[in-house]
Amino acid sequence: MKKLILLLLFIPLINACSKSDDDSQTFLERYDGVGFYNEVYPVVDYWYFYNSNIFLKYVETSEYGVACDSVSEGFSDYFQGTISIVTNKNDNLLVEITSDDLSYSPISIEYNVSGNNLTINSDGEIINAIKTDVTHSSFTCTL
Repeated sequence: MKKLILLLLFIPLINACSKSDDDSQTFLERYDGVGFYNEVYPVVDYWYFYNSNIFLKYVETSEYGVACDSVSEGFSDYFQGTISIVTNKNDNLLVEITSDDLSYSPISIEYNVSGNNLTINSDGEIINAIKTDVTHSSFTCTL
């Protein structure tokens, strides 16, 4: 009986240790290579995260074709500004885009994951996406 009680007391300790290991990972470490999608017919958007210089790859599929883009820290021709990772913790990634010529206010984009769900908050605009098994490499970019 004593052994059973000790075993039951030990199980939560093992679980607590494994949970703290997950908490020590950054968002990009934890979701390296993981994709999420959102479908609003006729468009399907995909977001893929990577623990590398290019930390985000975006794919948009529609009746017109497949458009692909990638995001890394530093200057962006598309935004004419600088992209910075502000927070990279566990289930939260916060990215800020700042205009180099002050032609627009800073843009904040926050990515939060809970289970298989990704919530993207871009300055108050909310997008919900679901984890996908479709890989980024399965797309052929045409646009």
